[in-house]
Amino acid sequence: MMGVTRLNGATLENDPFARVRDQAPRGLDAVMEDPEEQARYETILGPLFGPLADPTTTALRVMADGRIVQTRYGYPKRVLAETMEEQRRRTLIYYMANFEHGRAMDRLHSRLQCDLPIFGSRVQAFAPPISDWTLVFRNHAASVIPFNTYFSDEPHVRTSDTWADHPHRVRKGWAEAIVEAITLHKNIPIGGSVDSGKTTFLNSTLAKHAEIYPDERMVVVQDRREVRCDGFVDTIELLARVEQAHHEANGSVVRYVYEFADALEDAMRCDGDSITWGEVRDSRSAVGLVMAMNTGSRGCKFTTHANSAEDVPQRLEDFHTLIDHKPVKRMIARACELIVFLERDNATMRRRIVDVVRVLDATEDGYRFERVAP
Repeated sequence: MMGVTRLNGATLENDPFARVRDQAPRGLDAVMEDPEEQARYETILGPLFGPLADPTTTALRVMADGRIVQTRYGYPKRVLAETMEEQRRRTLIYYMANFEHGRAMDRLHSRLQCDLPIFGSRVQAFAPPISDWTLVFRNHAASVIPFNTYFSDEPHVRTSDTWADHPHRVRKGWAEAIVEAITLHKNIPIGGSVDSGKTTFLNSTLAKHAEIYPDERMVVVQDRREVRCDGFVDTIELLARVEQAHHEANGSVVRYVYEFADALEDAMRCDGDSITWGEVRDSRSAVGLVMAMNTGSRGCKFTTHANSAEDVPQRLEDFHTLIDHKPVKRMIARACELIVFLERDNATMRRRIVDVVRVLDATEDGYRFERVAP
């Protein structure tokens, strides 16, 4: 078994990666104001620190030969001049494995999923035999993108949220349909492929919801601290897929993972006006969420991977059938009242809404849709 490499005698008390998943993230600005902490991050991350600190970075990949590929919002991807040698990649992966999960990396534990909260990064890392010390960082937007900027082809409007300032805005019909759905507490699933900006748009939608109903109680369920609901006065956030323990009557302790289905059960008891679900990605939570949205919970929002807007209800059906649970189309239709679908433009690297669809009802053959005119 490979040993765990530590830098400068780091411990849980002084290492920046220590238990980051279970702590509220410290902002990048706060780290940059602390010279000692900034120096620690720069020492561990090396040539990755600068690109990760760049607010336009959406993805950073370190390949087996040490080359670093950066993807930025609004720019084509580029290979950086500086490389990252294997020993430095090993050290970084060992560090994150040790302080995120308290374990080493070896040939039987060769993959790692963790967070780097100060950059808003999700990290996927691999060691041999799966891959030769490669890393992938995916960054969410450093701040909530104003809602109205999604409905214009003008890149410069990203900093404004006022219709009157930009008379050439387009797709106003989509914006009005989504605002109406929020106002009427319709359920809004957000679909798209990988890296299409689903969570980023979810955060923008939540900001608009908070603008309309700031006093509502929002319950958020997620397994990464990515969903932001700063505008609400009353919120509760539940973090799923964390380890918990149950004490048996005989005194023994049983460890288990607090899954999405458990979090949903708790969310239903939190007296929320609406529930926001970070991402539907497993069958038990999909079935539970559909049930929740048919038992009085209104104005729910969630993201899911799908091939098109019309594919989102079918995606929920698939989750049902994977656990031999017969899907009820009319319940799924009520859970998907207004579907927003996003794609990534590979030429500009901008994430954009490409379709907005109402689900009118369910039939024996499927669902009846109404496409919203942009």
